[in-house]
Parts: sequence; C-alpha cells; structure tokens
Amino acid sequence: MAASASSPLPSPSSPPPSASPPAVIQEGAWVILQMGDGRNFFACAQQKGMMRLGRVTISLSGLIGVPYGSVLEVHPDRLVPLPGTTELYEDLSVGDMDGNDFARGGAPLGEYDGVSLDNRDFADTNTAQRLSMEEVEELKRSGASGQAIIQALASNSDTWEKKTAFAKQKWTQKKAHKYVVRVRALAGCGSNVAEALFVKSGLVKTTAIRPDSIAQLLSFGNVAAGARVLVLDSYSGVVLGCILERLGGEGKAISLYAGAQAHIDHLKYFNLPTDQLAQTLVHFP
Repeated sequence: MAASASSPLPSPSSPPPSASPPAVIQEGAWVILQMGDGRNFFACAQQKGMMRLGRVTISLSGLIGVPYGSVLEVHPDRLVPLPGTTELYEDLSVGDMDGNDFARGGAPLGEYDGVSLDNRDFADTNTAQRLSMEEVEELKRSGASGQAIIQALASNSDTWEKKTAFAKQKWTQKKAHKYVVRVRALAGCGSNVAEALFVKSGLVKTTAIRPDSIAQLLSFGNVAAGARVLVLDSYSGVVLGCILERLGGEGKAISLYAGAQAHIDHLKYFNLPTDQLAQTLVHFP
C-alpha cells in the first residue's frame, strides 16, 4: 500500500540527487545472476565471497569490475567474463575436424560436401562415444572449460561427421546445458529485483508481486521525485525499494511496520546509497 502527497520542487539550495549507479559492478554490490534455465540467484560481489551455484562452489571476485549485463561462464572455481557475448547459449558451436562450423549452420541442412546426410543408419546403442565417463570427470577436475569438454566429446564420436547441420546444432545445445553453465549479471534495479523474486517465488508456489503490479502501485500512488510517500510494505522491502528508487534522493518515504522492527531484507538488493537512505527513508512503527 502506498500513498503520496505532492510537494513543491526542491529549492536550488537542496542537495542534488544521488548520482546514477555505476555501469560496472563495484565491490559489495548485490547482483542478480540470471541463468539460462530461468533461475535467478542474488550474489554479493566480494573479493573473498563464495557461493554455491548448481553443483559447484565459485568465487564471486570475478564479478568485480564487470559491466552490468555481461555474460560470465561458470568454471570449477570462479566466474570468467565473456566479452562480446550477449547470449547465454546461442553462440556456442563445435566445428568438425576441418574447421567448418556446423552448429551455426555452416553447411546446408542434410548435406556435407555434396553428400546427402540423414539418420537412417544411426542405432542408439551408446557405443558411438569413445570417451568414457571417467575421462570426462577427469577433464572436469583438471579445470577444462565446458566448451573444451563438448569439443572432446564431438571429436571422439563415431557418428559426428555423419550428422546433419541441424543434428549437430541440436546436439551442441543439449550438451551446452549440461557442461557449460553461464550467467548474466543484472543490476539490482526495481524491475530486475521484482522480476527475479517473482520467478524465484513462482517456482516454490509462494506469494509474489509481478513487476507490472508494482509499477501500477507507483503510478496510482503518484510516486515521483520530491513526493512524500506513506507505505506499508509486507513484501520484505521490494515495494519500498522501488519507491526509494523512484524518488531518486528527493522527497520522503515513510515506512510503516508492525512488530518490533521493519522487515525489509530485500532492500539491500537495490544497492541504494547510504546517504540517499538517510535522506529519504523514515521508519515509523
């Protein structure tokens, strides 16, 4: 619930609003790690920070200094930025022994060097792969990247050269989701935080608020820079964070709460400056 009262524009003597958030991830900032399967994780970028992501425990120091929106690949012990990469999986490819790129559709579908290809002679007997699971696990332990493992699997497949371009692309994407884990580092703004929590909460069937619903609350409450807003937030500070973000350091947000203290655990995800919180946020029991 949010309500606001209009107030005159700040006088020239008023302190300027806080600067825009930096374009790169600073140490101590909270980041949303978006995975290709739709899952979202909140991580704090710290030099000595550790986090379990899927089946591996990684260091979060690789997030520091990386531009927001970047794609990073999860290695056995760290996150490695991939400059110039915008998609989580679509740019992955495995070339054949001659260097031709099939996974991006280099050769016409169903044809290779003028020879028609199809799956009529394939038999799913699990004997076409010469690389054993023990050897794959050894590659993982040695620190090999997911793409290197996929390349090794393709090189040791007896049926790889007989696959069509479409079959190779399908096979590559399937292996990529298994061996290559990538995340996109998103900034903790109102829309991203609300979307991430909504998707995360939806997976466990708990209550959540859609980002567009929060946008309607802000619109109906006439929340804008310089406004005085009264809010009762029962969503762990997400609505309050969106209001403070909209105020931009100008105005007041009076947060009502019941009980011994305010429950605003999610407010930290917005990375709001301390001086802005001190200037605009007032708790009222």
